[in-house]
Amino acid sequence: MTSDQLPIFAQPLQYSKEEIKISIDPLNSNESFYTRVNASMCAQCHGSDGVSVQGSNIPSIAGKGAEEMITKFKNYKAAEPTSSVMARLARGLSEEQIVNTVNYYASLKNAEFPGK
Repeated sequence: MTSDQLPIFAQPLQYSKEEIKISIDPLNSNESFYTRVNASMCAQCHGSDGVSVQGSNIPSIAGKGAEEMITKFKNYKAAEPTSSVMARLARGLSEEQIVNTVNYYASLKNAEFPGK
């Protein structure tokens, strides 16, 4: 059975990022769904709001400077050996995904980085 023969509810969703410009957070309607999906991979370690668990070795990224985070991503992409989690994640992201994700987290509030 091919996917076009499946019932409509079982067919795979196929949307371009241009089509997915809905907000999933009514308090922050300028975020696209595409950006939030990219940011969700960071949430596994850095917390859903970019604030890591207190006492953790994983840094908080909410409110951190975008330029600093972009530089770190570029360094992770170029890093040898490739055993770190961040190096593996960075290699799987396009430049656009990195910039969108970094800008999203840089825009969030965090007490560790006051003035944001």
